[in-house]
Amino acid sequence: MTQSAKLLIIDDDASVVDLWQDVLEGEGFWTFGTIDPVEGLHRATTEAFDLILCDVEMPGLRGPELMRRLLEARPGQLVVLITAFGSITSAVEALREGAADFVSKPCGPEALVHVVKRALRERRLRREVVRLRRERGSGPPPPGGLVAESPAMRRVLEAAARVASVSGPVLIQGESGTGKTALAERIHACSPRAGKPFVAVNASTLPEQIAEAELFGARRGAYTDAVQDRPGLLRTAHTGTLFLDEVAELPMAVQAKLLTVVEGGLVRPLGDVRGMPVDVRLIAASNTDLARAVEGGAFRADLRYRLDVLTIRIPPLRERREDLGPLVDHWLDRLAERHGRETLGITAAGWRWLHAWHWPGNVRELINRLERAIVFTDADFLEPGDFDDQALDRAAESETSNLDALLARLAAAEVPMAELQDRYLRAALRAAGGNKTEAARLLGIDRRTVYRKLDEA
Repeated sequence: MTQSAKLLIIDDDASVVDLWQDVLEGEGFWTFGTIDPVEGLHRATTEAFDLILCDVEMPGLRGPELMRRLLEARPGQLVVLITAFGSITSAVEALREGAADFVSKPCGPEALVHVVKRALRERRLRREVVRLRRERGSGPPPPGGLVAESPAMRRVLEAAARVASVSGPVLIQGESGTGKTALAERIHACSPRAGKPFVAVNASTLPEQIAEAELFGARRGAYTDAVQDRPGLLRTAHTGTLFLDEVAELPMAVQAKLLTVVEGGLVRPLGDVRGMPVDVRLIAASNTDLARAVEGGAFRADLRYRLDVLTIRIPPLRERREDLGPLVDHWLDRLAERHGRETLGITAAGWRWLHAWHWPGNVRELINRLERAIVFTDADFLEPGDFDDQALDRAAESETSNLDALLARLAAAEVPMAELQDRYLRAALRAAGGNKTEAARLLGIDRRTVYRKLDEA
């Protein structure tokens, strides 16, 4: 089938250039080849090529440096590195710097065509995603801003749907930034109390001396600054839902009064001797284990037992990496719209960075990094450097140093390339929990390649 792609081949070995031009032109590609890396860089920066095949080791200008200069001039340009086993370390580093893929010498015609077509196909898919986003606008947001492609997150939403229909207290557990507030809003919106007040408060932000008055209210004169009656957040949420985040941070005295609300539906304002009935559904959340808080004497056991019945745990982002791509798509659209930008895309190297990072701040950190990238870049496609910061630079330097040392030892031990690829693939499968699609995404390769490599092993 005739291809419309225009390819540039840069290799100091004329026989390689001639052979690869013959192979690729036989597949219908238009090609230009050169053995001069300086000429190749000039061509690549002054003409439009769909893909550039570039050797790593060339006299005068090495492939990684050529690629770096090229990507500065043309962000998002597809570059595939040509490497021998001895320069595999350079090729791996180039993947971090923005190369779409690499092929090793000697490379058969079938493997060469496969790599080229795969890289072009992935670029077409990225462009199609961007085009569809622009045509459809921002599109309908996921309910509550939650994205659930992973089995773990789908179970969370199924549990939320079940507890929404009942009236008891709910406890949401999860690390900071996982989306506990969004899940509480979803439960409220799906419950019979939808349309009634939804009041959210973070217990860690309430100073101990006023926490009781904030939650339960206060009568005029109950304390120095109480110049009038205050209803309190529980009565403000009457007939609706009170979301109490970081519940383990409540003072013990306030916990005792909260227990009377949970058990008897009575709230007693500060300075009042009588309890007042209140109809409120309590959703509590914590990023700490309440059982451990009880053991440490920081939380009441009786309150914990009343809260820890309808419990939902939101997994951290590192445990549900299938959600990363949909989350990026969702928030990239909305953040671009918020800042008046066209919908942006992400390069293959950018996606690899996103999938390699361990996300200690979870979804909140992801949103913050995307927003920062959108604000500080003028490019149409986001690169790894758009998401990076000093802490990541130090981590990347350490990881690179360790990786270089490891690869040097493997090369000295004459470990075959095929064995390296097989071990790396199986390590990715372990990191992905056996999910082949996720392993392919981590490695930046096609899922069918994962299946093929496993069959070959």
